[in-house]
Amino acid sequence: MGRAIRIFVPILLVALPGLAAAQTTSLTPSTGWQSEGDSNRCRVSRVFGEGDARHLLMLERFAPDEQVHVTLAGAALAGFTGEARAQFDLADAATRVRATPLVGEVPGFGPGLKLSVTGPATGGDANGVVTLAQRGARLRFETGALDDALTMLDSCAQALPAAWGLDVAQLRNLASGPQWLNRAKVHRSIANSFAEHWWFHAQADGIAHLRVIVNEVGQPEDCTVVYATADMRPNARACRIMQRARFQPALDATGKPVRAWYTASFKDHRRGAVTGFGIPD
Repeated sequence: MGRAIRIFVPILLVALPGLAAAQTTSLTPSTGWQSEGDSNRCRVSRVFGEGDARHLLMLERFAPDEQVHVTLAGAALAGFTGEARAQFDLADAATRVRATPLVGEVPGFGPGLKLSVTGPATGGDANGVVTLAQRGARLRFETGALDDALTMLDSCAQALPAAWGLDVAQLRNLASGPQWLNRAKVHRSIANSFAEHWWFHAQADGIAHLRVIVNEVGQPEDCTVVYATADMRPNARACRIMQRARFQPALDATGKPVRAWYTASFKDHRRGAVTGFGIPD
């Protein structure tokens, strides 16, 4: 297949201020879980609270890997900041992460933040409480058991490679996935391209997720920026740089090289920068 470059771009969003207050806020759901997806991502989301107190919990996956990308939004997020580490628990301690989130604003919900976790494909704490804590403030989403939501998300994610032209049955029996041989050099160049792009167009922090199809000889065939924050203008340069990447190809159970996917994430954080993120349609 040819070296097509496709860019999917979100809208520009604005910065959020604030320091967390020393309090716990608990939110109960007002809707069931909603599931949607396309050839680039899978998403489950649920609304908590009513009226001006509506909050959003959204989980996304861009590939059938272990990464779950989380968006939280609503008035209670106004006290959380992108200048300090936060603790996030996706229903059980096994998925606990401590990271500095990217803060922004979500249309219809107001202030929000994004972070990523290595999450369970299915299952979760039977008590079903998703929590976020930072600087003495704690936010609790009373989700109930997450089994159904995570199963929907995983079923969608497992089907994504078929939309990318890959053999799903072959991928289930991989002995190893692609290994990026010149990652240090090329990853840094791509990261710099995103940092320069975000800063030039929006003076903003940002995150981006990129997917590449790696062929049987370890060369990138196809590159897609599946998500990028802060700016409406596409960053085609990132995929042009990715063409320099070289991989050890994926191997099946017999040691035969096969076509497979590889994903990479990039984040840029500068003190004093505008921060924001978009949610693609």
